[in-house]
Amino acid sequence: MALRYFHAADYCVLVVVLGISSFIGVYFAWKDRRSTNKKDFFGGSRQLQMCPVAMSMIASFMSAIAILGIPAENFLNGSQFMISFISIIIASVLAAQVFMPVFYDMDMISVNQYLEKRFNSVVIRKFASALIVIEMCFFMGVVLYGPSLALGSVTGLPVWLSIVLNGSVCAFYTTLGGIKAVVWTDVMQIMLMIFGLLIVSVKGFILTGGPNEVFNTVSKHGLLEFFDMSLDFQKTFTFWSVVFGTGINWMTGFCTNQIMVQRYCSVSSTRKARTALYINMVGIIAILTTSSLCGLLLFALYHHCDPVKASIISKYDQAS
Repeated sequence: MALRYFHAADYCVLVVVLGISSFIGVYFAWKDRRSTNKKDFFGGSRQLQMCPVAMSMIASFMSAIAILGIPAENFLNGSQFMISFISIIIASVLAAQVFMPVFYDMDMISVNQYLEKRFNSVVIRKFASALIVIEMCFFMGVVLYGPSLALGSVTGLPVWLSIVLNGSVCAFYTTLGGIKAVVWTDVMQIMLMIFGLLIVSVKGFILTGGPNEVFNTVSKHGLLEFFDMSLDFQKTFTFWSVVFGTGINWMTGFCTNQIMVQRYCSVSSTRKARTALYINMVGIIAILTTSSLCGLLLFALYHHCDPVKASIISKYDQAS
C-alpha cells in the first residue's frame, strides 16, 4: 500500500488550488455574461495575451504525464528519451511556419472546418470530428489518470474518486469560462508544475551528492545514452524510436490538434501566434529535460533498493 504523506496543510493547498481553478471559471463567466458570441467563448475574440497562451499550450501537452510518466521511463530505460527535443524543434518549426498561417487566416473555431472547405464535404468534416472525439477520449483518460494516481498515492483516496474530483473541476471552469478560463487555469497549473520539478531536482541533487554522482551512477549501470542508433525493435528507446516516434506525435499535436490550434489562433496576430509556438517549444523542451533528469535522480537514489520490489510503492509511476 502506498504511504500517505498528506497533512492538514497539504489538504488546504489542494482545496485552494481546486478552488482557484473553479473561481477562474466563475470570474470569466461573470465578466463575459453579456456576450453571446461563440468566437469569444471558444477563441477569446483573438484578444488573449501571447505569454498566457504560450504557457497554456505547454500545460496542455505536459500535464501529469510529464511529472509521472517521463521520470518513470527514464528511471527504467535511461536517458535516451531526452533527445526528443530534436523532434519537438522540427514539429514546432513546421507548425509555426506552415500550418499556423493557414489556420489563422481562415479565422476558424474548429480545425475541422478546414477539411470541409478544402474538400467541400460536410461528411469528411464529421468523420474527422468523430475520430478526434474518440482520440480525445483516450487522451483525456490518460491525462485524468495521471494526477488522480498521484493524488490517490498521497491521500489514500480511491483513484476513481480522484478522477471524478479532478474531472468535475475541469469541466466546471471550462463550461463556465470558455477558452479564457482554460488558458488562465493552465497558467496557474504550469507554474505549479515548474515549481514542483525544480524542488524535486534540487532535493534530488542534495540527497544524491550532486550532478557528478548522479551521472556517474547512471553511467555505471549503462543508462546514460543519447544516440543509440540500434535497429533493435525490442528496445524501448533508441534514437530512431524517440526522434521519429515522438516526432509524429509532436507534429500531430502542434500542427493539427484542436487544442493547439484553438490556442494560438486566440492571439491578435500571426506574429504573436508564431512567437507563442516558439515559446511553447522552449518550455516543453525544458520541462521534458527536467522531468527526464528527475528520473535519473530517482535511479541514483534508489538503485540499491528498487522501490516497487521493496513494496514502498506499487507502480513506478508513483516514484516521482
